[in-house]
Amino acid sequence: MDNFQLRISGEAIIDGEMSGTIEAGKIIVGKTGKLTADAVANYVEVSGQVVQKTVANISLSIQSGGVVSGEVSYGDLEIMKGGEIMGTISQTTKK
Repeated sequence: MDNFQLRISGEAIIDGEMSGTIEAGKIIVGKTGKLTADAVANYVEVSGQVVQKTVANISLSIQSGGVVSGEVSYGDLEIMKGGEIMGTISQTTKK
């Protein structure tokens, strides 16, 4: 697993393993996805795993089976039954 640095204005879909930093308009981590990164986006949707630092400026959605851990900040938060969030968690002002 290489350390990547991604910056895109659109949508980033992670279905494998990625580590490094990622900045996108929207980040989607699929059921088979594992993101170990400093992740920043307006919208973050997690069905797999996200570890390290996650910033969802507008909305963080954790689907059933999704796990987000580490330092987490969000504008709005939605956790489906079976989803998990753990670590340092804070709500921020929506941008």
